[in-house]
Amino acid sequence: MHAAERMAEKDSISKIERYKKEEKHTLRRLRLARNAASEQAQTVDYSSYQSHLQELIVELKGALLDIEVALQQSLENARNGFFSNVKSIND
Repeated sequence: MHAAERMAEKDSISKIERYKKEEKHTLRRLRLARNAASEQAQTVDYSSYQSHLQELIVELKGALLDIEVALQQSLENARNGFFSNVKSIND
């Protein structure tokens, strides 16, 4: 169980860091586009940046949910194993 918790924690941290890295690059591209647009007296279309970030968030939520489900299954397996051990000891 401890191994599953540690693996889930490492996977979660890895996926969050990957998201933060991509978010940082997207915001940097947005900042550069906004600076270029202001120099040319134009406006920036934020919708593509917003939709990209929303896709990343949905992907991150899905990945974290998958990790949580796997951890719950591991916990259930450990619980069932414990109960079967107790039952075999009692019998």
